[in-house]
Parts: sequence; structure tokens; C-alpha cells
Amino acid sequence: ITKNDGKVPESTYEMLATYKKKITPSGKINSTKAFEDGIEFDSTLERNFYRKLKAAGYVLDKDFNYQQHFELQPAFQFANQKIRPISMFVDFCIGHSILVDTKGLETPDWTLKWKMLKYQHRENYHYFTAKNLNECDTVIMEIKRILEREK
Repeated sequence: ITKNDGKVPESTYEMLATYKKKITPSGKINSTKAFEDGIEFDSTLERNFYRKLKAAGYVLDKDFNYQQHFELQPAFQFANQKIRPISMFVDFCIGHSILVDTKGLETPDWTLKWKMLKYQHRENYHYFTAKNLNECDTVIMEIKRILEREK
């Protein structure tokens, strides 16, 4: 990715800052929090996907989970130093086999964790990301197709 002046970004932060979304100095994406049914969502895209799932009847399913935690690598000791675990929260877990994460902007950190999750659980789940409302509709259709096939 190059900026308008043709200079290659020097850091990941600088690269991400070229996108429309606002990136804070700590590297966090400054998205707007949204609320629905007493749940605080990290973004309006996430809330809108929840609304679409709810309209399709998946939210009331007993196997529906929001912000499902996955540990990708456990904590360990290395040369008398504690190394923290690597984990991530997936936005939506539907049924026993579908994971959906809504991302307006895929950061390098998220991309790596998503790959690790796919590797660790490659036999267990179908993976989807929705980056905008059109993709949300496509993911909902795929979820319907998969769940009908699993019946």
C-alpha cells in the first residue's frame, strides 16, 4: 500500500492509518459502539449482522453464542519469562459448526489470529467474515444452506 506521495508506509500503524477508519495510537480501531436487546456491540456492522441473524431466527437457537472465546495458544514459560496466551473472541457462533466474525477493517493481528483459529479447528467449523452489509446477507444465505444440509 502506498500513500498519495508514493512513499511506502514505514509501520503497520501508518499503513492502517491510510484507511478510512480511525486508528488510535495503541493500534485499536475507533469504531462506534452500538446496542441492541441489552447487548453492547463493538460496531454497528456487528449489531446489524445480529439483527439479520435475529430476523432469520438464529438468535433464539440454544446453540447461538455471542463473543465466543477461543484460546489459540496457551500461556507458557520461556527463559524465566511468562509468555501470555494468544486468544480471540469470535463475534458469532451458530449451531455447532459455524463461526462468523464481522470486520470492517482486517488488521494484521486479527488476520494472523483468524488463520491460527482455522488451523487449530480446521475440521470442526465453517468460517465466515462479513465486511459490509452486502456480505452479511451472503453469509446468512450460506448459514441457511449449511444448517439445512446438517439436518
